[in-house]
Amino acid sequence: MVLHIANSFLEKYVPTKYYLPIAVGTLSIYITKAWFSGRKTTRERDLHGRTVLLTGATSSLGFTLLTALAKRGAQIIAVVPDTSDPTLMSMIDLVRFTTDNELIYAEQCDMSSPNAIKEFCAQLIKSSGGGLQSEPPRLDAVVFAHEYTHIGALNATASEQNREHTLRREGRLATFFWTTLLLPVLLTAPEDRDIRFINIVSPFYAAAVPSFSPNVSQKEGSSSPRSGDSSHPTFAANFRRLTSSVHPSRLDASNYAVVLPFLYVFAKSSEAAIQSVLHALFLPTPLKTTTRAGSTGQDHDRHSAATTEELLRGGALYAECNCVSLSRDGETRLGGEEVGRMVWESLEAELAEWRKAEDVKAASAPKQGQKTHG
Repeated sequence: MVLHIANSFLEKYVPTKYYLPIAVGTLSIYITKAWFSGRKTTRERDLHGRTVLLTGATSSLGFTLLTALAKRGAQIIAVVPDTSDPTLMSMIDLVRFTTDNELIYAEQCDMSSPNAIKEFCAQLIKSSGGGLQSEPPRLDAVVFAHEYTHIGALNATASEQNREHTLRREGRLATFFWTTLLLPVLLTAPEDRDIRFINIVSPFYAAAVPSFSPNVSQKEGSSSPRSGDSSHPTFAANFRRLTSSVHPSRLDASNYAVVLPFLYVFAKSSEAAIQSVLHALFLPTPLKTTTRAGSTGQDHDRHSAATTEELLRGGALYAECNCVSLSRDGETRLGGEEVGRMVWESLEAELAEWRKAEDVKAASAPKQGQKTHG
């Protein structure tokens, strides 16, 4: 019946000579959309019994990733800004219901507050006793999705640009602070446990460009270089417990209704954007491959064949389900000890400033209140 109605409509309103151009145009749009959507991971992994900590869970990308992980049976600690928001909690309940996974927990943490982050991580570690001698909480993956935001308006005012810069700065410092606070979990975890730290970064970050090559030369006694927005891929390259950075592509638009057809064709959907994240989560690691080969006593030929399999590279940058290779000596210089030390020291200095600024603000708040009251 539907085909008959469609056929009658075409015969009445569309001349036969336009059938071929319409078919070719439709196929071209489909192919173009498929190309801009990027690669899909060919990997899969059963996440039952695995615990994933996910920040930025309320963003479109984070929520899509939350749903994808829940479908695969993962226990998820979703970090959200406000657990008293009924809309947000209804969304979490919806994910539990649609994925038939009750192991999804929304936990509140203000990602713009270093004190809130410190308290959250302390409670997380304390939940199983805390301390290096106690059994740590199980974490199999930490996915930092809170940094992945838009790049800002094209005609932004100076105040808007400063606000966006502040948000990006707080986002990268929050990632660094989270990582340092969770080090006890890494240090006390069993050696054979596969723990992955994945940081989702914007494709507009400097270190996400294949031609990026840092200049590490500096004068004697000068301060460490400000790493800026490129700090996390560089930081990840020097943090060696299977830390990877991934960057999906996304298009930002000021007038959504006008550009909707173009967005549909040229922009990635959230489902397509998380493919590189899933790829980094699903890839086997050298640790697991070596352990499996040794425990089963595989012969030399089978072991050699296994080593040709794609393995997750700790500290690497992934895009479109591929490991990004930096040109020239960029990879060597990014992964070198000197660059890692300078970036770490730079982030530590910025983190100290950030924490100090919050302490000063907290100390001055009561004084301002008393002055206003008087």
